[in-house]
Amino acid sequence: MNSESTLWRNGSKLRGMIFFLLFYLFLSVYVDLRLLYYVTGATVGISGFPCEWSYLFETLSLPGGLVRYVSVFLTQFFMFRWIGPVVVVLQAWGIALCIDRIVEKCDGKWFGWVRYAPGIVILFFYTSYVYHFETTMAMLVVLGLFNLYITISSQKWQRSLILFVVLMVIAYYIAAAGSLLFLVMCVIYEIAVKKQGIAGVGCLLFGVAVPLLIGVYGFGVSHIGAYSELMPWSWRITKYDLLNRMIPWLYGMYGCMPACLLLMGFLKESERETRSSKRKSKSKKDKNKSRQKVRRTGSDGSGGVMKWVACTAILLGIAGGGAYYFVNDQLKTLYEIEYCRGESEWEKVLELANKQPGQLLSMQARNQALYHLGRFGDEMFNYQQHPDGLMLSHDAFTKSYWHKYHMYIDLGLVGQADEVLTESMVAFGDHPFILKKLALVNMISGKNQTARVYLGALQKRLFFGEWAKEYLVKLEDDPKLIGDNEIQRLRPLIPKEEDWRFLASPEMQLKAQIENVKKNKMAFEYLLALYMLRGEMWNVVEVAGRIEEYDYEKIPVAFEEAILLNNKHNKKKIPLRKLKIRAETKQRFDEFMAATIRYRTKDAARSELTGKFKNTYMYYYFYGIPE
Repeated sequence: MNSESTLWRNGSKLRGMIFFLLFYLFLSVYVDLRLLYYVTGATVGISGFPCEWSYLFETLSLPGGLVRYVSVFLTQFFMFRWIGPVVVVLQAWGIALCIDRIVEKCDGKWFGWVRYAPGIVILFFYTSYVYHFETTMAMLVVLGLFNLYITISSQKWQRSLILFVVLMVIAYYIAAAGSLLFLVMCVIYEIAVKKQGIAGVGCLLFGVAVPLLIGVYGFGVSHIGAYSELMPWSWRITKYDLLNRMIPWLYGMYGCMPACLLLMGFLKESERETRSSKRKSKSKKDKNKSRQKVRRTGSDGSGGVMKWVACTAILLGIAGGGAYYFVNDQLKTLYEIEYCRGESEWEKVLELANKQPGQLLSMQARNQALYHLGRFGDEMFNYQQHPDGLMLSHDAFTKSYWHKYHMYIDLGLVGQADEVLTESMVAFGDHPFILKKLALVNMISGKNQTARVYLGALQKRLFFGEWAKEYLVKLEDDPKLIGDNEIQRLRPLIPKEEDWRFLASPEMQLKAQIENVKKNKMAFEYLLALYMLRGEMWNVVEVAGRIEEYDYEKIPVAFEEAILLNNKHNKKKIPLRKLKIRAETKQRFDEFMAATIRYRTKDAARSELTGKFKNTYMYYYFYGIPE
């Protein structure tokens, strides 16, 4: 019997090693936790971590502050592709070890599988790119304290109640309302497992009062916050969890251990009731004992291995199948686009945007990438386009602050960039990447004093201090930052201060740029493209007429097609003096117009035109402009 239990324990350890190793590899290779930290829009719930004592004292001044402090510190390591998954796996592994101890102490041998349940749910969280690290950290603390409780609790209900009081207060201070899980588990343990009803009722009465006495009256927390902070029903959870898709699984993770404790208590009671009948049949079992040993000897080798393989396969199948079901490739692609855009990896941005051709965010990033690659005017109609996809002017993106920052900086709209960054900081906290961008924006604008404030805050961040110190030294030695090429490139693009009142809409923003900074080539191309995408040929005439003011060696193909289309159908022509439209563009335009003449209606001509001219502005003008 000892050899069988030893074999089972070793097999369980090996299964756990395989599970958590694959867990780590999946997070490292496929999920990429860096996106949760780098992308401002993904970091809802992940704030900055200042390395200063005042921040520690501030967080420890409220219940749950210790869990939040440790969580924010550890979340910083999400920045590193191979270290962030270690943090997540160690947390899931710690929860599994705590559950192992609980099951062993409660003699619930049939519930050993529960150790993997929280880890699988945590895997689902990160596969969906949902951040619940603080909540799962609170669960780890509570399970650790519950292990301490069942280890040193006494059979006398008075001592157990005193121990519970002490640990409940500690649990509430460390994990805030997460301690309610500790309360529920202690009550179930006392009533269902130990059969001490008085202790269970005492735990319930005192435990329910702890958030009120300590949280509300002791620390001044609101009644709702006292009973919800760091629990699945907290308002923060519904705010952090995109579309609330994973909240039911968070409830399930928190409820699995209380449910299992209750079942273990019922099973233990049924075993006691049947113990007397088992004693009567003891002699009969002794007769069959030798037969069972023979069977066990023959099956331990092959049957045990097969059982282990089957159980391991089922475990990995559940985890893998669930991860496949919850995978959010669309959200991951959007986050990857934002990450690569911040790193100026424009070829990669173009590749990622092609995965979601009809998504407005992808359109905006793709157009920006095409411009940086010098292919915007030539290739823009090789891809699906929409007027709202140029500068995210759709109403749905009025609060998508982080998506517009890089575009505003490229266009020289530094005031708009400052505005969206400030809104982002209000919505998402003093995230180090927001502080870094705000420091840059103010240095571009020449607001050195304001830039020093952000650099000073950034200097206290663990992995950003050196960068901030370098720029603080630069501001001392070179206040105008003449030696910084990027800042010097962007400064001339800033519109005159008195004209910022015109920046209310994308059209006005771009108009202000080409009126006041005539060499802002990106603003010129974007404004012309905006009118082309809207089909406003009267505005195309006004803007395209200035094309020779910019340093073009040849007119981009899409702009050539717009000029030809206007000059063909409108009285007001677009004159060209130095630049000429290429012969191949004229030939393609003539072929398009000839094909349309052969049909009575444009709908009848569509099938023929789609195959040959789908990537032209003429085709977009007749068939692509949204109603």
